[in-house]
Amino acid sequence: MKFVFLFVLLMVITSASEKAATNVVPSSNFIQTSDEGIPIILMHGIVASVVAWEGIVPHFEQEFPNRPLHVIEIGKGVLDSVKMDLLLQIDNFAEQMAALDVPVIDIVAHSQGGIITRSYVQNYANQEPERYPQVRRLITGFTPNSGVSQVPKISFISSKFIHYVMKTWEYAKFFQKRLSFLNYFRDTYNINKFLEKSRLLPDLNNIRNFHECKKLNSLEFALFIANEDDKTVRPWQSGVFSEFIPNSTDIHSIYDEEHPLSRENGDVLGLFELMQENRMRAYKVSGIKHKDFTDDVAIQIYHEYVFPVLRGEGHDLPPSNAFE
Repeated sequence: MKFVFLFVLLMVITSASEKAATNVVPSSNFIQTSDEGIPIILMHGIVASVVAWEGIVPHFEQEFPNRPLHVIEIGKGVLDSVKMDLLLQIDNFAEQMAALDVPVIDIVAHSQGGIITRSYVQNYANQEPERYPQVRRLITGFTPNSGVSQVPKISFISSKFIHYVMKTWEYAKFFQKRLSFLNYFRDTYNINKFLEKSRLLPDLNNIRNFHECKKLNSLEFALFIANEDDKTVRPWQSGVFSEFIPNSTDIHSIYDEEHPLSRENGDVLGLFELMQENRMRAYKVSGIKHKDFTDDVAIQIYHEYVFPVLRGEGHDLPPSNAFE
């Protein structure tokens, strides 16, 4: 009866929302003299659509007038960003990239869009380079790279409902297919269940069924930005791959030898390789809402970090501050 009740409740929420919502490639392959003509891809986050980028697109057009700008939509936007199977969203993104018929792209992604685009890098571009454009520079802002472990704030779904599902049916395949964020929910008090039942994140972070081709060392440069005031990505440190210590709400970073992505655990995502070769930065920012990363109120972040990376100047940026 409990499952039936949740099924009916989920269908009611979905109906109401519909009415309201309108083989690894070495980095040396990217050596070239000009950025001209290389597309920049913008991928929005959860509870958003292409409209979210309206405030920031003019700045991209001004900064990069000779580069195609593609603002990507999947499904119907706002609603489908939540209720469409996240694995299908990733596949849809990959097919849109293949359709561009270009060899190389750069990506800027927000929130869940970072999960989608990183999945593209690791599971499509890295593994079928003859079919999919290679990602040269990857930038994710306020992305739950190590998952969410607390109830995220989602505008049109009751927090009580989300909490109940996350505590009762969080790894049920039925709900993971219908609530996208459950695919990167990490229950810090039941890590074994997370590793066994989660459909996406353990494989994406290469801590289950390790594959060399899933490392991010294929990138020329990676930039990860986390937001100290984030109420959607919780803990906010997930934006830079930090996470709750199992059975605790204490945070440990990738520099902690017990962290699954640490150097001591084999650097399974290649993050330390990137840092050692000056090909990665991780920053924390504050004073901004989660949803505003794609709006012009965040323009200072773009001028300080995002645009320099897209110009190939990432190696000149200040040292990472997110692990302090």
